[in-house]
Amino acid sequence: MAISDWADDPPQGTWPKWFGGAVAPLATAVYAASVLVSGEGVLPGRRGRWIQLYGADATAYGIALVGIGVFLHSFYFWGNTYHGAQYAGIGKLLGLVTLIGGVGCLVYRMLVLS
Repeated sequence: MAISDWADDPPQGTWPKWFGGAVAPLATAVYAASVLVSGEGVLPGRRGRWIQLYGADATAYGIALVGIGVFLHSFYFWGNTYHGAQYAGIGKLLGLVTLIGGVGCLVYRMLVLS
């Protein structure tokens, strides 16, 4: 799926709406909440290795995960809802801003401060 496909309408149907718009974002949000509450998280790395994140790094990662969940929910769920489609764009924008802020903070902390 190309990046430009995320600007269009989502795939129509029950499966994309409920799995892509409810189940996947909920799973992402639950993991993000556990990372934010515990202050610990793992980031997939190369060759099956995992990067352990603690403290502020884990908080930035959790915020990025919240952004992913908001974006997916807005794109798949509200994009497939007749009366909610006009709000899908706002939700996608908020999700992307949150994602970019979390990833930007994480990259800054990992590359500049370490």
